[in-house]
Amino acid sequence: MTYTREVHREYQRKWIAKRRSDWLADNGPCIVCGSTEKLEVDHIDPSEKETHNVWSWSVVRRDAELRKCQVLCSECHKAKTYKDRNYGLHGVARYRVGCRCDVCKESKSVHAFVWKLSSAK
Repeated sequence: MTYTREVHREYQRKWIAKRRSDWLADNGPCIVCGSTEKLEVDHIDPSEKETHNVWSWSVVRRDAELRKCQVLCSECHKAKTYKDRNYGLHGVARYRVGCRCDVCKESKSVHAFVWKLSSAK
C-alpha cells in the first residue's frame, strides 16, 4: 500500500477514536443514570475547560484535562448543559441544543424567516 495523506489521516482518526473509546470504557458508565450507550465527556465546571480536543495530546497533558471531566450519556449531558447555560425558557437557544418541542420549532422558524429578510437587503 502506498503511504498517502489520506492513509495517514485515516490512521490518526482510528488512533484518536480508540483513545477516546478506551477512556470512556475505563471511566463509564454515565454517572447520573448508569447508561453505557452514547457516552460523552463532560467538563464538570465549564469555566475550567481548556478545550475538548484532547485525544491527540500527550498522556500527561490529556490526563490533566480529563481530571476536570466526568462521563455522561448524551441525554444527561444535554440536561446538564441546559442547566449550566441557564436555558430555562424554550425558543431558538433551546432549539440549537436539541429541543424540538413546538415552541422551539416555531421560534426557530420565525428566527430564520427574520434573518433571511434582514440579509436580503
